[in-house]
Amino acid sequence: LDVSYTSQSPDMARQIAAAIADVYLVDKLNSKYEATRRAGEWLQERIEELRQQALDTDLPVQKFRSEHGLVEAGSGTLISEQQLSEINTQLINAQAETAKAEARYARVKSIIDAKQTDAIVTDVLDSSISNDLRKKYLEASKLETEIEARLGPDHVQAVRLRAEMEEYKRLMFDELNRIAESYQSELQVAKSRENSLRDSVTQATGVAASAGETQVQLRELERTRDTYKNLYQSFLTRYQEAIQQQSFPITAARIITTAEKPTKPSAPKRALVVAFAMFVGCAFGSGIAAFRE
Repeated sequence: LDVSYTSQSPDMARQIAAAIADVYLVDKLNSKYEATRRAGEWLQERIEELRQQALDTDLPVQKFRSEHGLVEAGSGTLISEQQLSEINTQLINAQAETAKAEARYARVKSIIDAKQTDAIVTDVLDSSISNDLRKKYLEASKLETEIEARLGPDHVQAVRLRAEMEEYKRLMFDELNRIAESYQSELQVAKSRENSLRDSVTQATGVAASAGETQVQLRELERTRDTYKNLYQSFLTRYQEAIQQQSFPITAARIITTAEKPTKPSAPKRALVVAFAMFVGCAFGSGIAAFRE
């Protein structure tokens, strides 16, 4: 925009031109301030409506969760889903323990059924009773071999040592049977725990499946809630921006060059007036001269 003013006074011309520019800037600021203020008032009313709508849509979500037991454990995972995952892990571990206990019991049972005296030490290394009996059995066997070599197999000492060896063997198998019973008991406990966990997995699977079907309705309620929540946050941000613009109004208009006092008059154009007057005078004089002639 180019602002100019014509006056007989150079100072007045400059002052009025500068005043017009200042008034234009102030009017722009006032108009923007009024627009921002009206927008802020409208946003504030709209924010109150959206806040109430966000609360009204959030309440059904919480109520629906409470009625159907859809409690979250964190990261958007339901407690029922987390429990199912944990029970599955426990079931896998229980199955491994059952297999381990079953293999251990089967090994001991096969040793007992086959009367494998040499294999007893391998499976009952942790039993001090079996180790002591095994040690006594080996000592008696060694002594019986020496006596039999020197005095014959029918010597009373050889016969007594063989009887002691049989007794040691019986005691070792009795200890092995006791260990086998403990293994069998552990196997039964492991199977019972595995069956219990399997039942729990079946029950938790049913609960999770039911929760999955119910979550369809829950997600619809959550989408409605999130829509109003996002709108509320968006309008709240816009309202804060409007308040800041109202506090610090800024206009895009600015003065590029300030009005200066003119050093020479803008009118009339002396050279043009003189030239025109001379032309008119000559024409008028020539006309009069021609008329008189």
